[in-house]
Amino acid sequence: HCIKGRTPENEKPLIAMWIITHMHCDHIELASHFIKQYSEEIEIKSFAQQFQDCRTLELSIEKDKISIDAKAILEENIKNNFRNAPYYTLHTGQKYYFSGMELEILWSGDDMYPATLKSFNEFSIACRMTFESGKTVMILGNCMHTACRNIAETYGDYLKSDVLQLAHHGLIGGNKRLYKFIDPDICLWATSKARFEGKLPGQAYQYCLGEG
Repeated sequence: HCIKGRTPENEKPLIAMWIITHMHCDHIELASHFIKQYSEEIEIKSFAQQFQDCRTLELSIEKDKISIDAKAILEENIKNNFRNAPYYTLHTGQKYYFSGMELEILWSGDDMYPATLKSFNEFSIACRMTFESGKTVMILGNCMHTACRNIAETYGDYLKSDVLQLAHHGLIGGNKRLYKFIDPDICLWATSKARFEGKLPGQAYQYCLGEG
């Protein structure tokens, strides 16, 4: 309803690029379902992702193993419903340009090479959108400790943004120095009400509601 409400009457909603920050099932299953269910009602011009060859990972988390199947279903749904849409692999330093907006990739899993990684979270991209108005939105996906630390050390004050999506749902992985550089006016906090209120065991926040 939100997308259709911003589309001229009798026109299909247009998504210029659907970006997947990393291949964890909780970040791709809804996209997969949406693409399959609404393929006749929307137009998606392109897809972009940072997926890694699963054989290079030492998977230690059950969610990662489930995510391999979810990735296959997503790619099958894209193939079946948007066969002609370009499919980009995201790398640090790339910039993509859209009407009224620039997208810059600040971090990708490539920057971790040759480290041996144990979770798909560690391959998450970080990117920033800059709009014609000058407003900026920082997306950290599920960037973890090393990524957040290195992003802060690499970019410093360049990271200042108006809006921030907290790293890894506001859980472990965030970096206090990074958040100070970004210094947002608005935070997007992708989490459940129970997790936000601290009612789930073992769900400790970090550098968000205090020292965590």
